Amino acid sequence: MMDKQMVEVLNNIHFAERYQNLCKQHNFDFNERFVNHDINRVMDIILELGYQAKYFKGEKFFRSKNKLEYINLCTT
Repeated sequence: MMDKQMVEVLNNIHFAERYQNLCKQHNFDFNERFVNHDINRVMDIILELGYQAKYFKGEKFFRSKNKLEYINLCTT
């Protein structure tokens, strides 16, 4: 469960409303959200998309850090 400070921050930034609006914009059914998932597979997908991420087990939350940039150092 989240602590009071985190709940207050999320309420102050209207997190739930913003999340629901994003779901509507991207034709996402709120009832089809990620409920049961393989954390390792999700991390693999995030990496395949070019992002780094960290999973916070206590909050059951993935945080994306920043997009990875690959530089090809081969000269051939």
